[in-house]
Amino acid sequence: MKPMSDLQLASINVYHDVDESTPPEDEERSILHASGGRILLLHFGSPMSFGAAKGMARQMSLVGDHEVLVLDLSDVPMIDYTTTRSLLDMVSHTREAGRKVILVGGGHPKVMKMVANLGVVAEAAASCDGSLQSSRLMGLRRAAALLDTAGVV
Repeated sequence: MKPMSDLQLASINVYHDVDESTPPEDEERSILHASGGRILLLHFGSPMSFGAAKGMARQMSLVGDHEVLVLDLSDVPMIDYTTTRSLLDMVSHTREAGRKVILVGGGHPKVMKMVANLGVVAEAAASCDGSLQSSRLMGLRRAAALLDTAGVV
């Protein structure tokens, strides 16, 4: 089980600024750069199960300051209950810290059903309007608009 959770954790990409292994699209890089590190993008790129949940929370605690968290679940073909609960905790803690959360779905309906049923979508919606987006680019655009509205970007 440990090797599987290690693979799952390795598939979580953290994008905080353009110096890192940034997303492939130019506009995505531009948005992240313009945010000055105020947008944190977490891209999950594999099935997520309970073995990765604890490591996912640990990774999140290592990330610096940000104002908007974009969780990209579009490439997750499967997610289990424990991981979904960890996502809910992550979104709740982010919202309680006064930060906004954008969820990117649009990939796998079963994943989005699970995160909706366990309250992740509702918790993200409580942080801001337009919290559910269909693509990573749309999610980053929404995050930038939230910063712009706050007079930051």
